[in-house]
Amino acid sequence: MDLSFLWNVFGEARDTYAGLGRKMWRDLGQVYEDAKNFDPYNVDWNNVNWTAVFMFSVVIGFILIVIVANLLPESEAPGVQDGNTATGDPNGVVRREGDPPIPPPTEIVSLRVYPIKSCRGFEIDGTRLRPSGLTLDRNWMFISKSDRKFLTIRSDPSMTLIDTAVTESTAKSNKGEQLLTISIRNNDKPEEKSQSVAVPAFPTKAWLESNTTLSKVEIWEQETDAWEYGPEINALFTTFFGKEVALVYKGPTNRLCRVNGSKELYGAETPHHFADVMSLQIASEASLADLNRRLASAQASNDKPAFEPLTIERFRPNIIVRGRPSHPWEEDTWKRIRITTILPSEEALYKIDLDAVARCARCQVPNVDPDTAEKHPRQPWEELMRFRRVDKGGAARWKPCFGMLCIPKNGGKVAVGGKVEVLETTGSICMIRRRFRIFSFVRPPPPPSSTRRASSRTPPPEKMRRIIYGISLWAFLLAAALTIASIALPNWITYTAPTSDRTRPVHVSYGLHKRCSSVSGQCLPFPQYEDCLGEDRAFCSLWRSTGFLMNFAVVVELACLVAYVAVLVGGRMSREDGWKVLSPLLALCAVGQAVAMALVAYLYDNDNRFFVGWELDKSWILCTVSWSVLTINAVSVILARFCLPAEDDYELIPDEQ
Repeated sequence: MDLSFLWNVFGEARDTYAGLGRKMWRDLGQVYEDAKNFDPYNVDWNNVNWTAVFMFSVVIGFILIVIVANLLPESEAPGVQDGNTATGDPNGVVRREGDPPIPPPTEIVSLRVYPIKSCRGFEIDGTRLRPSGLTLDRNWMFISKSDRKFLTIRSDPSMTLIDTAVTESTAKSNKGEQLLTISIRNNDKPEEKSQSVAVPAFPTKAWLESNTTLSKVEIWEQETDAWEYGPEINALFTTFFGKEVALVYKGPTNRLCRVNGSKELYGAETPHHFADVMSLQIASEASLADLNRRLASAQASNDKPAFEPLTIERFRPNIIVRGRPSHPWEEDTWKRIRITTILPSEEALYKIDLDAVARCARCQVPNVDPDTAEKHPRQPWEELMRFRRVDKGGAARWKPCFGMLCIPKNGGKVAVGGKVEVLETTGSICMIRRRFRIFSFVRPPPPPSSTRRASSRTPPPEKMRRIIYGISLWAFLLAAALTIASIALPNWITYTAPTSDRTRPVHVSYGLHKRCSSVSGQCLPFPQYEDCLGEDRAFCSLWRSTGFLMNFAVVVELACLVAYVAVLVGGRMSREDGWKVLSPLLALCAVGQAVAMALVAYLYDNDNRFFVGWELDKSWILCTVSWSVLTINAVSVILARFCLPAEDDYELIPDEQ
């Protein structure tokens, strides 16, 4: 087949659509007059192109669905909506039919604080709990000075070698002041004294204004303010990280809890510091013991050396409760809990209520040994993936869960030995995610290299998805070009007949919007009014329907292009959920063009004007190839979703803001 015609495709397409645009502009006034004078009682309904009416209704309906879906607020997260105050029980316990049973009280066995995000924390006997979290918890973090983004153990496991401790100053100028001492552990030479710096643990505004600089930083694609320390503090850490970094302290502007803790879902704005999503995490010793038992069993069944029991520190919780050994993981069902702490020395009793608003969906940080900073290539992530994919909400469906993310309703002191009561349970708590939006162009941070398995040469799932979507995009662009070419070229059905005097043969061709003849040497608009009279009315209706379907396919392809860009520049959620938007759009394009192709083939076989010698030509072939490629694309993005493994990188699940 001669493909030289492709050189002129885009020129003809440009001229065709420019002419159509001018014609539509001229006809706008007439359209308004027709609409104003429309009389439904004096219309020849037999002349109405019902296919065009139906497809127009489909387009309008699709646009309305997208608009409504993006404007309506999301439903509230089960178990965290407003109005969950207990009634009918003096102790505040709520029991409903169908909810999991209320477990007996347990106790706090450990409290842990992590002053610097992603660095090592320490245990404490007691502290104050505020809605923003435990005192000192995640008040500091490190940022890269080049892009102002936070540093995380996910991409640099060595951050767990940075130790923190609260000490008292011995200097005369500030003797007795509490300091946060930050030291770098050298496991290769443990006999050497650790290098360290110290900063005030509770800096005043005056001290911060004199010794730091208020600047903007970025954490999980969210900009916030922070007090940045100077070179005398940062020099040690710049050497450790091997690049320019800075230690920062949370600034005066609040960071608000997100996802289930957002105002839209939780019903109130709750501030926190540099925690990922919410201000407090609670975990259970009983659940950790069950995980260690499973790990030991898995190692034994595979004839592998026993796995060193995990410590709770790997999961970086704040409050660790004892739990019931016979009922591990029962914290999954907690909805509302109360911590009661009695401090005889103060003759005080504190009762703090907390809402358990989401399970903590895990990345591969627990694979990092906090003592050595070495990351295990599989465990405990692999074992958790076997039995702890228990959340049904958003991207958390594809992650194992350990611990509960909580929001304190009030403040007070907590201490080891404090009683933990469950006031309300639910079987429906889940991590809520933002709806995937076609027009959301949020670029995620680069995927952490530490999440890639060192023992595997297979590209990570996120890279494989990008490759598949990239190939699919190029195939889609080819299909879109073929669609436009099939509309622009007047070569759907052609006839060529040699002349008796051996002059140039007679050539007649039908396009969707014009008919060309070598006899007149012109391409005239088709079909015109006189072409659609009498017996030709049915032919005109089907031919116009074909033209409408092909133009409709181009409009939908434009929406597809936007969706492709959104998926490719978006984060992990966009890659995992993009198929929900792309596959229906691609299928709609393919079906529209397939119907158009079938209509032309039907007319070619059944209309009397097409006798022996007429043939389906280039435009019909281009349309056929186009919808076939679109169909393959739709199937490929669906298969990519269900056949590729879940991405094991961490990405914040953003809220509606």
